Amino acid sequence: MVETVNDNGWIARCVAHFIGLDPQLDPELAQPIAADMAARTRWRAMAPEHAAQTVFDFGSKRHVPAG
Repeated sequence: MVETVNDNGWIARCVAHFIGLDPQLDPELAQPIAADMAARTRWRAMAPEHAAQTVFDFGSKRHVPAG
């Protein structure tokens, strides 16, 4: 069964997961990112927590020094 979440709920859960991943992140900075993601089919097809984790993981990989 696929869970249906309205846009505001999806955004709130995504922001909450961003904050859980990085407690120093300002929710006011995370909110527009989550809102943009919610407007895109690729991200909206995911659970908000999975979408946030995917973005966080991608960002983390970009900052790992080679070596």
